[in-house]
Order: sequence, then structure tokens, then C-alpha cells
Amino acid sequence: MNKKAQIHLPLRMVVDVDLRNNEVSANVEPLRSKKNSQILHMSNWPYTSRQDILSYKHDYNMIHVRSQRNIEHTFGDRATGMVFQFQAQHEKRFMDFSSVMDKLKQQDLTAAILYPFNTETNEFYNVNVHFDAEQSSNKNVKITFSYVDDQEDVGPQPTNPKNPNERLNKQNAANPSSKSANSQSRRQEFLQNVAAGITHSEAQVWDIAVQFEGKNPAEYVLTVATADSPIDEKVRMLVFANGVNAKPSKQSAQQMQACMTLNGKFPNTPALNFKHALEHDATSNIDVTLNFGEKCTQNSAHIQIKAKVKQTEELKTIIRQSDVGKQCSKQMDEGQNQLPACRLATSLANKLDRYEINIDYDNLPSQFKDWTYRLYGVARQMGYQYYEENNMVNNKNGRIEIETQFAPRFDAFNVTIQTPKMQGEFRDVRLNKWATALVIKPSNNWSDRLYNRAIQYSDVCVLDKDYLNTFDNNTIVQNLGKCWHVMMQTVDRYDANESQSSEEDQDQQITIMARDSATDSNQKDVLIVVGQNNGNDYTVKLTPAQSADSTPRVYINDVEQHPTQNHAVEIHSDDD
Repeated sequence: MNKKAQIHLPLRMVVDVDLRNNEVSANVEPLRSKKNSQILHMSNWPYTSRQDILSYKHDYNMIHVRSQRNIEHTFGDRATGMVFQFQAQHEKRFMDFSSVMDKLKQQDLTAAILYPFNTETNEFYNVNVHFDAEQSSNKNVKITFSYVDDQEDVGPQPTNPKNPNERLNKQNAANPSSKSANSQSRRQEFLQNVAAGITHSEAQVWDIAVQFEGKNPAEYVLTVATADSPIDEKVRMLVFANGVNAKPSKQSAQQMQACMTLNGKFPNTPALNFKHALEHDATSNIDVTLNFGEKCTQNSAHIQIKAKVKQTEELKTIIRQSDVGKQCSKQMDEGQNQLPACRLATSLANKLDRYEINIDYDNLPSQFKDWTYRLYGVARQMGYQYYEENNMVNNKNGRIEIETQFAPRFDAFNVTIQTPKMQGEFRDVRLNKWATALVIKPSNNWSDRLYNRAIQYSDVCVLDKDYLNTFDNNTIVQNLGKCWHVMMQTVDRYDANESQSSEEDQDQQITIMARDSATDSNQKDVLIVVGQNNGNDYTVKLTPAQSADSTPRVYINDVEQHPTQNHAVEIHSDDD
């Protein structure tokens, strides 16, 4: 077989990086604006060869396994004003969903991503994609990416994103006043809206715009804003998408918009005490409002999602009576709260095993309903061995109800789906190790759980009453006394022959030390030193609380602070 694959992108690109305003822009245009270009070629040529030993000539014969099929398709003209021609000749069999699933089952996901064309087939195919410059009405593409956060100035009369009394005034806060590409006013408006009402919020806004310039201009805008807080249970996400096609179509409008607001409440669950975690009500709520259509108005398509995620009493009982739960309870009676058994038990006690989701919808276009049913058909096909369906129901119109219950070990789950015309149920669906990392646990976000699952490494070192558990999971008896002992220290990444580290590394140096408290040897004093490039290092000192009901005493640079559950003390680098 003779396989070929080639990508050719004859482009002229000018990139502008504005670090002061956190903005990157690029102008891209064809290198030959009046000449068609082949940008992709993929082919497979199976053949046999016969050599004449006297003349040293080779006779090549192509192998054909079935009749050749031809495909020609033009795309991109309506959406971007740039025309691309897709041409293919092949002898492959008919492709359907079943054949695709069989192909995926032959190799794991990682192999499929890394080696998508690694196949043993000897079938002929020849695929080409051309850029048609003559038919294209737009020849220039402008791409802009911008970022702002809650430390940016938000205008002449700013709304403080950290003010808990600020409230949203819009039904859908993701519907901005400005819809144009690369709009600074939209970014500032999103920065205010996403952080409103969240105490000590940390807000970010990402704005991406792609503009196709020419006779029939088109533009696509995506703005995403997120906000959370180290102490507030509220989180929020705003998403605005706007697309203006180069040409109208009979099937859909030339302009489409989507506005989504997500409000969530995830309580700060006890992460250092197993018994408190079992008693704590970690019920979380998620509300999503989505409008889409030609414009985000009251008459556009509307979807309202209300989800409640909670922990059942059955799960709490199972965790409490499990071997690791009993071992942790015994260790806590001895004053050890965070040895490996208790860390595992506390992590389990923070997981939520029941999900209740109500979806109300109105004014949905028939095409959207059709695609939704097709996706459900795919899920039904993939999980046919777990699936049961009842069509003899008459539920409320305009509502879908979904209930999910996880098994105690979070290795399987049941899902019940109620729609106006039918009820479907998936039972005992098995979960792989990656899916279990996505189970909601309010004390950890999903990215941290996926990261820990991927590296299979503990980033925790514990100093308990009588024992010390190291990063490599060795538990040893400790007796610190009144002298400071180093618990953790960052190491500079520089050549051993260099006399000092770079300024960037100095600003990331952290040292954590501990000793027995002068007032109670069963408790500890902790000293955290945070390095600074310019100026003196920060020192954060923690000493035991004066009473059982109060919090530890906190000193920053020897000045006592008073953080509470509703008030955090922030420190910033001198370089910020």
C-alpha cells in the first residue's frame, strides 16, 4: 500500500500581542488570493507489483475491492464567505453508527486520538480539499482573543465585583448591551454581572471573535465569564454567542444568538473532619437559563434547567459503617484527624450520589427537537443492554425530568428520564475510572479531580497529633518540640552551576514550617513564608484557637488578622 497525507496552508499572517491589555489579534489571508489552493490530501493506493528479472521492469496493478464511489461537496460559502471544495473517491463500505462504534471498540480512546489513520484496510481512497479563491467573496480573517479579570478597572462608575450587596437586574445576565466583535463594553458588563452578589469573588472573562472580511462579511463571537469565591457558596457562569453568516439561508436565519446564565450554590464542605462532613448538609443547586434564536428575547427559544444534587442517608450510613469509616472514627477518638484512612473517609463523605434535574422548555424550533431526539436515540443504542422504555405515559408538556442515582462505590448508576410522551430508564450502567472523577464533590472542582486521577499522585502532606504522613504516603511518629521543622519547601528549577535562581522562581518560593504549640503540645504552630521578588517576604503564622468554638489565630507579617466564614483576608504579590 502507498499511503499519503499532506496539509498545505499557504497563508499570510500578522499577529499583534498586547500584553498590557491582555489581547492577541491576528489577520490571516491567503498567500495567493486569486489562485485556488489544495490544502488537504489523503490517499491510500493498494497495489500489486510484478518484476521481470530480465528487463528489471515493474508492472503495477491497482487493487479494487468494490465499485468506486465519488463524493463532491461545497461548504463554507454561507457561513464564512470562503468556499471550500471537498472531493473524495473511495471503495469503503457504507458507514453507519454501528460500524463507527465497532471501529472505536477495536482500540482505546487514546490510541484513536493519536493514531486516527492507523488501519489495516487495503481499500482505495483519495480525499482532497481545495480553497476556491474564485468563488470566495471573503479573503481576510481577523481573529481576536481578549481576557480580563476582577482586578481590572470596570469603568468611570465601577460596580465592585466583591460587593455582596450588588444584585443582577436582568432575567438573563448573559444578554449584553453590545453584540459586536471585540467589544470592551461587553467584557466589562460581563465582569460586573458574573461577580455580582458573590462575596470575595474571583471573576474572569474570555472573549473570542472571528471576523471574515470582504464583500459579504461574517462574524462569530463567543464570550465566557466565570466567577467563584474561596468563601462564598455561590458560583456563576455567563456565556454569549453571536453568529452572523455571510449569506442568508431558507432553512435558518442569517443571524443566531445564544445567551446562557448558570447560577450554582456549592456549600463549603468540611474537608478536615470526617464526622463533621457526615453531618454537614452538602446539598448543591444549579440553575441554568438558556435563550437562543435570531436574538435573545422573551420570544426566542427558552430552556430552564433546575438541578439539585444531594447525598442520601443510605450513602452516609454505608460510609459510616464501612471499614475505612470505622478506622477513621477510631483514629479521631485518639486525636488523629487526617491520616490516610480519615482523608479517604472524608473524601467519600463529601461525594453527592443523587441528582434531580428538571428541564422546562418553550418555543423550541422543530429542528432542535429533532436533533435532541436523535442524540437520545444514539444514547439508547449505545446503552441498549441497560435500557427499558415505557410509552404508555402522559406527563406534563414542556418538561423533562431526570433522576440519577449512583451506587455506593460510584462504579455504576441508574438514570430515569420522564418526557411528555415516554419514560426511559437505564439501570446498572457501569462507570470507568475517568467518569467517576466527574462525580460532584463540592470541596473539589472537576479539573482537580481529573488531574489527581490522571497523575495518580497524592499532593498532600499531613501533620497530625502524633503522626506525620509524607507526600509519598509514609506515616511516621513525630515529636517536634519547640523548634521549627520544615514541612515543605519549594525547589528552584535552575542549573546547579548557577549561583541563584531567576526572579520568576523567587516569586514562587514557599516554605512551610511547624512546631509544638507553647500552650498545648497536642496542637501545632504553623509558619508559612511566601517569597517576593521586590520587597520583604510574606509571613503567615497560625496558632491554636483560644477556645474550642473559635478559629485559629492568624498573623500576617506579625499583624493579627480576623478571617471568618464570611470574610477572607487577601494578600497579593508586590508585583501584582
